[in-house]
Amino acid sequence: MSGERQRLIGIHAVSAALGGEAGRVHALLVASEARNPRIEPLIGAAQAAGVELRRLPRAELDRLSDGERHQDVIAEFTPANLFGERDIQQLLEAAKSPPLVLILDGVQDPHNLGACLRSAEAAGVDFVVMPKDKSSPVTPVV
Repeated sequence: MSGERQRLIGIHAVSAALGGEAGRVHALLVASEARNPRIEPLIGAAQAAGVELRRLPRAELDRLSDGERHQDVIAEFTPANLFGERDIQQLLEAAKSPPLVLILDGVQDPHNLGACLRSAEAAGVDFVVMPKDKSSPVTPVV
């Protein structure tokens, strides 16, 4: 399921990716008109990690962000750790004992799903299980 490129939108999401998973970030897209000083450290981190830097007109970032507030920065990345139902047994067997598992059902709002995943990360959750249907997909908003 992983492997296809997605977009991270906004300063905080891009900063987190560059800080923890810079190897999965392929390109940093920055508005050519950007004057926000919080973007400069992102550019430095991207350059240090060998991430491609592209400066684009803000209108292009507006289009790429699909209406989300991008704060003049978007990262193209490959998501990790997305597995299917067939992988559960193998993942549980390989996990430390006992793994901490969060099971979600019917979380349809992407902002709520993002909050659940951030809380799970902070709590040390090993796995998050969520249904494929009737649930928010893992998107850049999440």
